[in-house]
Amino acid sequence: MRQLMTAGVVVALAAGSAPAQWTSDHAANTTIADRSGEQVQPKVRAAPDGGCVIVWFDNSAGGYDVYVQRLDAQGNAIWPSNGVLVRDRSVSSTQDFDAQVDASGNVIIAFNDDVNGNSPISVHKLSPGGAALWAVQASGAQAGFKGPPQLALLDDGGIAVAWSAASPLSVHVHKLDADGESIWPGPVVLSEAGQPYNLCDIQPAPGGAMIVSWVRCAGSNCVTSNKHLYAQKLDATGMAQWDRVPATPVIMDPVIVFDGTSLQNGYFPPFVPDGAGGAVFAWYETGGNRDAYVQRISSGGTELFPHNGVSVSIQAARNQLGAALAFDAASGDAYVAWIESNTAQSQWAMYAQRITDEGVRAWGDNGIELLPISTTQGSFTAALARAGGGVEVYTLANCCGAAGAVHAFALDADGAAEWTSPPVIVSSAPSAKTRLDAARLSSGAAAVAWTDTRLDSGNIYAQRVNPDGSLGNPEACPADFDGNGEREVGDIFAFLSAWFAGAPAAFAFGGTPGVPAIFAFLAAWFAGCP
Repeated sequence: MRQLMTAGVVVALAAGSAPAQWTSDHAANTTIADRSGEQVQPKVRAAPDGGCVIVWFDNSAGGYDVYVQRLDAQGNAIWPSNGVLVRDRSVSSTQDFDAQVDASGNVIIAFNDDVNGNSPISVHKLSPGGAALWAVQASGAQAGFKGPPQLALLDDGGIAVAWSAASPLSVHVHKLDADGESIWPGPVVLSEAGQPYNLCDIQPAPGGAMIVSWVRCAGSNCVTSNKHLYAQKLDATGMAQWDRVPATPVIMDPVIVFDGTSLQNGYFPPFVPDGAGGAVFAWYETGGNRDAYVQRISSGGTELFPHNGVSVSIQAARNQLGAALAFDAASGDAYVAWIESNTAQSQWAMYAQRITDEGVRAWGDNGIELLPISTTQGSFTAALARAGGGVEVYTLANCCGAAGAVHAFALDADGAAEWTSPPVIVSSAPSAKTRLDAARLSSGAAAVAWTDTRLDSGNIYAQRVNPDGSLGNPEACPADFDGNGEREVGDIFAFLSAWFAGAPAAFAFGGTPGVPAIFAFLAAWFAGCP
């Protein structure tokens, strides 16, 4: 089932790299892919060297092919301009997909493929240099429909991949090792007679385990029946760990995260691990008051908040649409950002809320207003926890093909604005934008990527947003000798290596008369960065 990919990726690397570098100009942004035709659905993931990886679908040559680009800490494109081809497909439409970067900088991508007539779930692994390492059809010879896959990188070195499959509609989970070989003899199937399952997400848990969530349809017709949110933990061998009703002799008795009213058709909310073997969930309902909720499930499968969660707002005559989630494992606080509308859904606003580890709405019963209600409808919101508490919110100030900006906000744990004159404008280009994604880089900055129509029917742009709200690369830090965007012990070793080698950059360091360069560097290193 495992195979080496074609040599096309390695050959492409010889074409050379085009400089990108993070720009500080919100009207320009950093170009990731600008070929003809559509480049869509970017995923941005932090890399261990301070940079990031961006993966997308590219339809410039016919068929939505899978492409990837790697940026260093300064935003320079390491791989060829417009990225490296991972898979040449002939599909005319897209589903969602997933990508992860491991601790060594390898890139793992899972997507619906179009080979062998069975539309398999393919998993590809690339080295930090962009070389193809292996490709696996995780679903094997399984026939029929397969829903979008999700990945989890496990702490025992394994790779978990999950997807939905039809006949009956169920969730399949498989575990591979770092070389793409199957650890389990075949996928674990989560199913229930008469109740279709659709995968939402999969996240790692300690000991090589994983937590899986899915939408459970209350009736056989998922379009017309209520849709609820379920979850289960699987151990390293694939055995179910959560038993909602221990006295009932069943093989799998998953946790019911939400069964109050219904989730929206086509809505599959992700979740985040809590760092302690459990998980934090956020979602919004389509029935009832159209509210958004938060729930935390312990490592043992216990609901830590009231059943069906804590609502993020109780504001009357308002709908919460969306629930972008960030979690601070140090404090146990969950942060949620959402688009809010009037009941007629003719006006929209943007709000955020902090839910404490005790399930309390810390920012008032209605949350904090980020954007006042107006006729401008936002879309595609992402939330990232800030170091030391608080949250950053990224959102598109447009919907449904209209032109608009990319906005950013930062709040501390008390709900106070961290950046002056919010929102920070991440992109002011007068173009339609969609499919925004964001990731926290190891430097503490955020990388934001989206599809943008400023040049064509769809290209990929990205922007670095620093913790102080500035854009692009921050002012150079003398202590960052290796130039990876971080002050770290590696800078000392890099300086000493250059100093012993007689490199001019080491001896020119500092410049204080009578102070040896090595002492000037160490003084700057201990002083830190601006």
